Amino acid sequence: KAGRLAPWSEKAALGEAKAAEALGEFLRSESGYRRSVALNPSDPVTKHELARLYLAHEDRFGGQATSKAMPLLEAALAQNPYYAEIRNDLGVARLRVGDREGAVREFREAAEGRASFVDPLVNLAALALEDGDRASAASWIRRALERNPGSAPARAIASDLGLAADVAVPKP
Repeated sequence: KAGRLAPWSEKAALGEAKAAEALGEFLRSESGYRRSVALNPSDPVTKHELARLYLAHEDRFGGQATSKAMPLLEAALAQNPYYAEIRNDLGVARLRVGDREGAVREFREAAEGRASFVDPLVNLAALALEDGDRASAASWIRRALERNPGSAPARAIASDLGLAADVAVPKP
């Protein structure tokens, strides 16, 4: 029991999780993240990292990946409702399970977060394009590029929309 209270155990488990993920050992990585979350359940970042492992490697975790990620993302967001990256990833997960309305809601909320984080704006533009709404897509992309002119995904969509000439390329 005393070992469960040692602060280094959580860090060791997290370090093992990240190292295993880098080596492509996803089940070992999952185990390390789960141990880290168990040792420090008040850490929303580790929950988010475990959820990202599931979302990024859905092929390795099968149909359970998104269903495993969603409660982690919801718990992490409950602990830190202003973390735009968590909210955006929850939007991605909602989209994967067919909850488009919920995904849009999460992307819109995430878009109000950190200015340089433009993923939710790009996601909203992509959904607008799927709907055939090029005007809304252009609006989301312009907003993304105002915030981060160097965003490759935003620039790619801008180019597809014929907007690339309107946006200055950032200087190195």
